[in-house]
Amino acid sequence: MELDLLLLAAGFGTRLRPLTQQIPKALLPVAGVPLIERHLRGFLGSACTGFDSHADGPAANGPAAGGAAQTAPPTPSLDTPAAGRAADLEPVRIGRVVVNAHHLAEQVRDYLDAHACADRIRFSYEPQILGTGGAIAHAAEHLRSDPIAIVNCDALYDVPLDAALAFHRRARVDATMILVRATRWASVLAAGGRVREILRGERHPDGWTFTGCHLLSQAVVAALPRGRFHDIIHTYTELIPQGSLGAFTDTDAGSETHPTGGVPEAGVRREAGFLDVGTPADYLLAHERLLGNRFVRDGWIDPEAVIGEGARCPRSVVLAGAAVAPGAHLEVCIVGPGVELSGRQRARLITTRGTREIEELSETEGPSGEEDAAGPPLERFVRRAMALLIGRAGPGAEGVRRESAESGAALTIRLLAGDGSRRRFHRATLAGTRAVAIENPLPPDRPRPDENEAFLAVRDYLHHRKVRVPAFYAADLAHGLLLLEDLGDRRLADLRGAAETMPAQAKSVPPEAESMPPEAEPYYMQAIDYLVQMQMPGSPDFRPETTSNPPYTADFILEQEAGYFLRELVEGVCGITPDRQAIDAECGRLAAAALRLADDRAAHRSEGLVFMHRDYQSRNLMLLGDRVAVIDFQGARLGPPEYDLAALLFDPYARLGQQVRERLIERYLRRAAEAGVPGVPGSGGSAAEWQRIFLANAANRLMQALGAFAKLGVREGRAGFAEHIRPALDLLRGVLRAWKAAPSLAALASQARNTLQSR
Repeated sequence: MELDLLLLAAGFGTRLRPLTQQIPKALLPVAGVPLIERHLRGFLGSACTGFDSHADGPAANGPAAGGAAQTAPPTPSLDTPAAGRAADLEPVRIGRVVVNAHHLAEQVRDYLDAHACADRIRFSYEPQILGTGGAIAHAAEHLRSDPIAIVNCDALYDVPLDAALAFHRRARVDATMILVRATRWASVLAAGGRVREILRGERHPDGWTFTGCHLLSQAVVAALPRGRFHDIIHTYTELIPQGSLGAFTDTDAGSETHPTGGVPEAGVRREAGFLDVGTPADYLLAHERLLGNRFVRDGWIDPEAVIGEGARCPRSVVLAGAAVAPGAHLEVCIVGPGVELSGRQRARLITTRGTREIEELSETEGPSGEEDAAGPPLERFVRRAMALLIGRAGPGAEGVRRESAESGAALTIRLLAGDGSRRRFHRATLAGTRAVAIENPLPPDRPRPDENEAFLAVRDYLHHRKVRVPAFYAADLAHGLLLLEDLGDRRLADLRGAAETMPAQAKSVPPEAESMPPEAEPYYMQAIDYLVQMQMPGSPDFRPETTSNPPYTADFILEQEAGYFLRELVEGVCGITPDRQAIDAECGRLAAAALRLADDRAAHRSEGLVFMHRDYQSRNLMLLGDRVAVIDFQGARLGPPEYDLAALLFDPYARLGQQVRERLIERYLRRAAEAGVPGVPGSGGSAAEWQRIFLANAANRLMQALGAFAKLGVREGRAGFAEHIRPALDLLRGVLRAWKAAPSLAALASQARNTLQSR
């Protein structure tokens, strides 16, 4: 039987950043062999050895590294039957392999083009992440067999395709999930060869783990939606009531499975199990499972790494192009290409793009693989994450007590006031050590990268741009849980003057009135400097594909900012039916001006855009002594540099006087011109034109804020929003009067203000 295979390799490898910002996860080597190559060799056979590494020769763990010589396992061969292949099973021959790619796709394409079996491999490029279901639909023209096989590239697992295909035919199902017993991800309930339920974001003691390997009939493939994101689990939940989703378990395979990908490798430990190489801890665990005590003692050193005399690297991976100085000691480390390292390092992922602690938990399980069954998912996650955090701090660390790492230590988790999103924030305290846990579970069919993955990606970008952001401690992305540094409760918005204490009926103040005390200005100056650091050219570049946020275009402005204002506030709260022809024309001109477009009919612009926080205001600037820290940045995308400045200076939460605003603008323009931020006066733009663009961005930003205040504060009745509608309308009226080219919109803002005043 010939079977076509789709190897899924499009993901961002978010949990392995910053390493996967240099190398796509599919090309990450495990014991010297890229993940994708392990699958290609296993499925296509020894004749297709396309990776000319030093896998068959000695590695660099010689006497200079303080360890015995290390030899990588030889290329697996299909001359030796794969485990689980019974004599009565019809052997499966893989016909065509399709590999999808998005993140760093050019590296994956180049690798496949040079492969010895390139004639049997097809490349499926995804301009945007499509999810598993979308990827299958996108590659369908290359997948001709019925059924087809789908395998995740980052799964180390000896896929028993012969037995699985025999089961699929015998069961007469539309799709078959290949399942194993692995408690860490046990979320599939099965009985009688059928999947009965797929749990959402939780595990079950009697559940099975989905390996990411499955068989799918062409009838289901044909029904998948084309050209958009689609999670295949959504399709599978529709098949369950029909009894059409098969459950092939590792007990059905008839023998042990091995975490090597494809077929077992000679000279490699044959340890039963399945491993998703998704986190730094699991990347190291994959080496330990494959190499055993050799890895525990000596680590894995790529032959093209330079290791100084006396250096030791137990439980560590040093990749090609890295250099470790003589006498250095690494333990539980991953060292990326181009890094030069000395001294002692422990539990760190170190790359030229940045460094992070190896502390992210894999689906609420610690690196030891032991399950902590006590408490709900949030409590289990927080307890284990904080225990590991405190344990790494070591005795004597300021504010940390060593005994608090014990499993019985008292843990308190207190819900904090939230923001405008659906996220829940908790302050966690374990024996005097504090952190903030964010609870943000997301639906299975969400776009990828999702909001939590985007948060971590943007945090990394800002951190490497020297912007103070909360430290990242741990994540359980399957359950939507993050553990971050606790930055306290003091925000820039909390520095308010006398206007904040006025009675409600007296709060109608002119736009030029100040409500921020003089001591706030130095913090604003620092926020201006951070803004320039975010926007200036240089490395690292902001990659918008690390989020799923839509691009900031004229169409987006008209729908999500001006349109939001009109729907939620003007029509929804005030009950006003505006003259849409005149209003829409003026909103179009504002959108075009904000983006420096030639006219209001143009929808897109790509040149001159910079990193845009899109909610850069006083509630998202935390005060740490005399420093400012930035939060709530997961909505970032590319946009005009004036937008975040306008959000900061025309902020309904913290009214700035005109003189303060002018001083802050002067500082921004001077620093931005020096840094080469595009479009500012002195860096390619005129002062008068820049002022016009700045005001247009301010108007769009204020309309977005007003739409949010109306929706959250009035329609949803959430505290802390509705009271800012009138100050925001005053600011919008002042901006529109200064812009002078939107008289109908200015009149509409005044009408809305009067309507609210009369109530």
